[in-house]
Amino acid sequence: MRSVIWQSVKQLTSNTTASRLMSQSTSIPRKQVRVRDHAYDDYMEIQKKVRKVLKFQDLILSQPNAIISVSRLDSISRRIGFKQFESGRFVLKFPHVFEVFEHPVQRILYCRLTRRAAAQIELEKQLSAARYRMLKCLVTNDSKLTSKEVRKGQPQLERR
Repeated sequence: MRSVIWQSVKQLTSNTTASRLMSQSTSIPRKQVRVRDHAYDDYMEIQKKVRKVLKFQDLILSQPNAIISVSRLDSISRRIGFKQFESGRFVLKFPHVFEVFEHPVQRILYCRLTRRAAAQIELEKQLSAARYRMLKCLVTNDSKLTSKEVRKGQPQLERR
């Protein structure tokens, strides 16, 4: 008797699975279809690091002497997106950007930008200021594009 019931149950289940597909979650096929772009993933990993460096840079430059104590850096690290002691490791990972030094009088560890990083920041500020001045020269108040150094034979561009 058991074997007859068991065989009938087997037939019913095999017929239903063959005729009807099993319902699946909608997210499973999407994940299977998705293809990873490894070049883009590598680019995004670099971008994450750059964003964190820029956040540290803004934090350090917002201080009066452009230095910040490492203990304060650990306490502020949650705002930047780090875990508790991860900020110190991150600073030590980039010695060409951040310099950790001991204050000569207070004997406390401080962090500041290296000279090379500060020079790079200054260069970027100069470039953005030069870009702004160039746009100001090109676009006047009456929406005409003019150039101060246009040769006589070239026509001036107008925006309508």
